[in-house]
Amino acid sequence: MISTGSSTNWSLLSNSRGEIYFLKEELRSYDEVIDKGDCSNEVVHKRTEILNKIHQVNNIQASKIAQKAKIKWAIEGDENVKFFHGMLNKKRNQSNIRGIMVNGTWVDDPVQVKREFFEHFRGRFDKPSVNRACIDTPFPVSLSIES
Repeated sequence: MISTGSSTNWSLLSNSRGEIYFLKEELRSYDEVIDKGDCSNEVVHKRTEILNKIHQVNNIQASKIAQKAKIKWAIEGDENVKFFHGMLNKKRNQSNIRGIMVNGTWVDDPVQVKREFFEHFRGRFDKPSVNRACIDTPFPVSLSIES
């Protein structure tokens, strides 16, 4: 089955399964020649070419499968997308703050709600005042380097 020249016409092999089968058969025949010890640099070179061709065919096959999957997804869509986005929108609506109680009155104006939140958290996270309590008592037990 060893071909001496480039007489193999790869374009005649239409499907990749048939092409891979043909290439593997040809690879086996080269492996038999190499196993007998009757090999030359040309035989090793041809074997390498066949391995590269098998790799190319596998890559083309994987590319075709990926492309078919993308087309199928584009046509049919993902069934979970609608459900997922519905859950996100529901969660977003539930977590919205529509109003707050300020000094006993309900405020639902979005601008006022934002302002009250801003003022509340600015008061909590501002720098502490300089007049803080200070503990000025000597502690009876102290650590030293020797202990």
